[in-house]
Amino acid sequence: MGFLDKARAGLSNAGNRINQEGEEASYNSKIYDQKKAKEKALAEVGEKLYASYKEGKAEITVEVKELFEKAKTCEAEIEKLEKEKQEMIEKAKAERQERRDAANAADEEKKE
Repeated sequence: MGFLDKARAGLSNAGNRINQEGEEASYNSKIYDQKKAKEKALAEVGEKLYASYKEGKAEITVEVKELFEKAKTCEAEIEKLEKEKQEMIEKAKAERQERRDAANAADEEKKE
């Protein structure tokens, strides 16, 4: 019976791992999208600042300020997503370890 408990825990852990990797890929995709949005906003900032400079206007325009704010928003979202991703990974690892521990405990009880 100990073997079956360990096999069940192993199958459950495998399913959990697959689910975790799917969720992790989803977070990676969202993080990538936010990084690209930030890069785009910063590229636009550079173009607008350069155009202002060329026209003799070195001050920051409303458009540039809005783009800076967009970049800051993207940075905050990236940090939030990375934190959520790490929490999800840690939770999944803990769940797998709990299953392994439970299977091992059940195996030890049967041996006694």
